[in-house]
Amino acid sequence: MSALGVSLISNVYNHDCIAIKVALLSSELGNQLIFQTLGVVIAFIFGANKEKLNTKNIAKEFLLNPPTIAIFLGLLSQVCLLSA
Repeated sequence: MSALGVSLISNVYNHDCIAIKVALLSSELGNQLIFQTLGVVIAFIFGANKEKLNTKNIAKEFLLNPPTIAIFLGLLSQVCLLSA
């Protein structure tokens, strides 16, 4: 979600923090998660290490990649804050 989207949600819902959190979380889960992780998977598949090209190694490297871990931890923290 861009800064314009946050501003729009903020004004429509009278600066309600929960509405902004829900909008950001749904934006991240809706399309940003796919865009941010698809590039990593494509880089693993078509990268320099062609000899390690099997599904188990690609999944392991993808799930243990620091940006992927950061994305999932950030989403988890937002879900926990939203439910509290």
